[in-house]
This record gives sequence, C-alpha cells and structure tokens, in this order.
Amino acid sequence: MDAILLETEALSLSPLERARLADKLLNSLSNPAQDQVLHAWVHLAEQRLVAHERGEMTDLDGPAYLSGLRNRISLS
Repeated sequence: MDAILLETEALSLSPLERARLADKLLNSLSNPAQDQVLHAWVHLAEQRLVAHERGEMTDLDGPAYLSGLRNRISLS
C-alpha cells in the first residue's frame, strides 16, 4: 500500500481508532533495552510510592525544591 494512501486512510479514522493505531505503531518500535529501562523506572516509582505511603519519605513540590536548591547554590 502506498504510504500517502495509508496516511490518508489513517487520518480518516475516528480519534479513538487513531489513538489505538498510534499505540500499536509506537509499541512496534520498542526494543528490549528500552523496555528494561522503563520497567526499572516503573519499579522505582512504585517503591517510592509505597515508601511515601508508609511515611518513610516526604514529598516536596517541584517549585519548592528548586527554590531550596537555588538557595543552597547561592550560599556556596
């Protein structure tokens, strides 16, 4: 099938059908190394969430963290 025709057909799909197609196309590009990295990040995020829920970690929003970091750098 011609790429231009394929593109035209894909763009005529409903938003939900295009999203499904896009997801399938993106998944077809993944490689095992990327999948391992993603799995490691997901695992770390889950560990941190559990630690936070247990009260073992505190949270700090991004702007507050950056402000504190800037203060520490300027004091150095």
